[in-house]
Amino acid sequence: MFVVGSFFVLKEKEKVMRRKQFIWIAIIIILIIFGGGLWYITNQKSTSKDTIVIGTQNTDTAVWEHIAKSSQAKKAGLNIKVKDITDSNSINKATATGQIDVNGFQSYAFFTTYNNKNPNLNCKIK
Repeated sequence: MFVVGSFFVLKEKEKVMRRKQFIWIAIIIILIIFGGGLWYITNQKSTSKDTIVIGTQNTDTAVWEHIAKSSQAKKAGLNIKVKDITDSNSINKATATGQIDVNGFQSYAFFTTYNNKNPNLNCKIK
């Protein structure tokens, strides 16, 4: 009887140890999944830095290139590409067709006049 009782005690200890092992394995798997998800989210932010393409002309090009290379732009995580475009009509067309993201040289009066004359290439203020 003593041997049989010890056998049941050992079986019960094995069950408890297996249950503890299962819990630890489950915790480790959850931590791996959580850590992997956190890593993925963090990398998505760092790899999804889109380049902002700014269309400028004349002396504004040098100003925007300085801004693009500045420590403040880098600190803010901005990746700015500057495109020198020869005339304002071409800048508006490039903005309307998505060749550039931002029009860095424009007066509001010229902007509204362009939009009125070119309704099919209407540039929007965002």
